[in-house]
Amino acid sequence: MKRILVLLLASLVLLTVACGAEEAPTATSASAAVPAPMPAPAPPKGAPGAATEGFAVRDAVSQPAEERLIVRTASLSLVVDDLGDTLGQIEALAGQLEGYVVSSSRHEDKSASISIRVPAEQFPQAMSEMRGMAVRVENESTQSRDVTEEYVDLESRLRNLEASEEQLLTFLERTEKLEDVVAVFRELSSVRERIEVTKGRMQYLERTSAMSIINISLRPVSSPEPVVKPGWSAWETVKDAARGLSGLGQGLAGAGIWVVVFAPVWLPVLLIVFFVGRRLLHRL
Repeated sequence: MKRILVLLLASLVLLTVACGAEEAPTATSASAAVPAPMPAPAPPKGAPGAATEGFAVRDAVSQPAEERLIVRTASLSLVVDDLGDTLGQIEALAGQLEGYVVSSSRHEDKSASISIRVPAEQFPQAMSEMRGMAVRVENESTQSRDVTEEYVDLESRLRNLEASEEQLLTFLERTEKLEDVVAVFRELSSVRERIEVTKGRMQYLERTSAMSIINISLRPVSSPEPVVKPGWSAWETVKDAARGLSGLGQGLAGAGIWVVVFAPVWLPVLLIVFFVGRRLLHRL
């Protein structure tokens, strides 16, 4: 009989604890109700995308060279026969290679510059053909930057953020308290903003690695500047010289007038100095 009573009491205690555990979330505060973003669950071993964030760098290093993301930038300084003709050829070349012109400028017939993007696989051909357009290549440089590791890290970060978004959406459907809804919605907005930033960075790395940029500066072989500058006139030069001479004469005449007008001031001083100096010389 005692054994039966003990079993009944134990059952009641267990039921009470279970009911309290189910009702506990509704009694918590708004700050405790919002679940912290959790990392995405790791997929089964051997499945696609099974590498976790901690192994992202190792996976990036072990990727084959043809799968890596390389951002390539080049600069060319070319001396050409004709600026306009060469600019047209470069624009046409970019279109033929399924690329496009980023920017272009020209300063009369003295210099020009143009920037183009071409598919990464067409980069060597583009460089070779532009060298052939020049009389000579004054300067050439190429820079390559491997962004594979950064891209893999962004992929892992995106998976974690998307998993956190799913958890917050699930909690938002179950919560009833207004303060909990506001707190969850605020956290959800922050997570979604980070997702958009991460996706934007990934798209930028994809575009810049897929399309290499080449900056080209051009200058002609010789300057076409005329022997006589436009607007020069011999008669105007004579008149300028005459105006200069007249100005000099006016300046000298003005100085003479000042000397004459101030003669009562400086002349007595000059006479005194002259006679004193003469007497001292006689004494010596």
